[in-house]
Amino acid sequence: MGKSDLQASCIGLGGNIFGYFCDKKATKIIMDKASFLGINYVDTADVYSEGLSEMYIGEATHRHRSKWIIATKIGVRGTEPPHGRGKKEYIFSAVEQSLARLKTDYIDIYQMHHPDPDTPLEETFSALEQLVREGKIRYFGVSNFTTSQLGQAHKTLASLGIATCISTQMHYNLLKRYSEPEILPLCQSFLWGVIVFGGVGRGVLSGKYHSRTVIPKNWRAAVSQSVRNDLTGDVIQTVEKLTDFAHGYGKSTTQLALAWLLTKREVTTIIVGTRNTKQLVENSLSADWQLGKKDLLEIDRIIGDLARFDSLSLGSFPLPYLGP
Repeated sequence: MGKSDLQASCIGLGGNIFGYFCDKKATKIIMDKASFLGINYVDTADVYSEGLSEMYIGEATHRHRSKWIIATKIGVRGTEPPHGRGKKEYIFSAVEQSLARLKTDYIDIYQMHHPDPDTPLEETFSALEQLVREGKIRYFGVSNFTTSQLGQAHKTLASLGIATCISTQMHYNLLKRYSEPEILPLCQSFLWGVIVFGGVGRGVLSGKYHSRTVIPKNWRAAVSQSVRNDLTGDVIQTVEKLTDFAHGYGKSTTQLALAWLLTKREVTTIIVGTRNTKQLVENSLSADWQLGKKDLLEIDRIIGDLARFDSLSLGSFPLPYLGP
């Protein structure tokens, strides 16, 4: 993971599923299977399922804590803005609550879920560095920072002499590549790991949605208007063509989406929400598919003009107070 000594699996578990789609028992089953498959990275946040995600992960990992890299996030409470979430007092209070829910003495990577426009980065980063010195976190990272915010973060860290910020987390997938031209090279120059979310577009890039699909009640599209908004005719047609491409190799569309991300040398770990062990095995096998240059060219030909998808979410979680 970047310049740290953490060796994270290239496929990780997305904790936003736990507590929402998976109860404590199902979470334990998935995490035990993940460990068996060689997956050692799990990424959650204090806000996921009002803390249940951290609690279920804690129950599943505390007896084998050293086998896991646990990352969690701070800074968002539902639809509330992140104002003040980067303040020293808030961070010190929040980390104690996360440690208790996770049933651990330390967090491997503690991440700012979103930038806090009201708190100087010097205060936020100094507080996080103090937690490193106290042994409560090993490293910290940022999430959902723009290019300019990342540049300012790096400049601030350098001025403070802090070297324990090791990662950024960002939205990135086959159809949404706005972070590709600037953020990926920037993070590589910082020697930061890149943690990707939304790699399968909250299921839109899994290939399970077709023009005549009747959506089951337990699928995300049944409970999420933003997912349904993404299921345009153009998207479905494009994904069906990608599915045909993947099937030509005996692979799934999900495996194609993840294998494509893993061709990017800047990407360290892709976090994927997994509801059962069947999906988990499918995700893990994507790491074995090595796409060649001709494959990548054909994928780009199938997708065509990326600007067609700019107005869609496809796995991002835009919040109105974050601005452009």
